[in-house]
Amino acid sequence: MKLTIEVINDRLKAAKIGVKVEARGDRLSLRPTLPPKPESNKTKPYQQYFTLGIYANPAGLQRAEAEA
Repeated sequence: MKLTIEVINDRLKAAKIGVKVEARGDRLSLRPTLPPKPESNKTKPYQQYFTLGIYANPAGLQRAEAEA
């Protein structure tokens, strides 16, 4: 089975981990739902991006899944 972002996100969802891996350009990011930062005006949890700074290639996908 080829490792893709969809496969990784399906595995994370099955494990009930509230994080998604997303490609933004040629790099990968994690997108979890987290509580607001202390200096934020928001009061409810919301989705935030965490840029991993790794390329969207097979090795990067494996690392992104491990980070999630």
